[in-house]
Amino acid sequence: MSIAILIDAPFLSISEYARRTGQSARTIRNDMEAGLVPFYQRHRGSKRLVNMVQLLQMANVGASELEPWNNPEEVLRLNS
Repeated sequence: MSIAILIDAPFLSISEYARRTGQSARTIRNDMEAGLVPFYQRHRGSKRLVNMVQLLQMANVGASELEPWNNPEEVLRLNS
């Protein structure tokens, strides 16, 4: 099974990303500084944009490293 995830824009403003995620712009900026939210910035001191492509790549790597919490092979056997 494959899953397709589409992003509508490669970059989002901090305010738009904050609106979509229900977080404050300050939280997003703090997460950028902590390395949790990837960003694109053309020059030092210029406007930062949330890098949605890199965020998707980070999520993909993180998801592939997760161990299932619910023993899916046991659930499949019981439902067969």
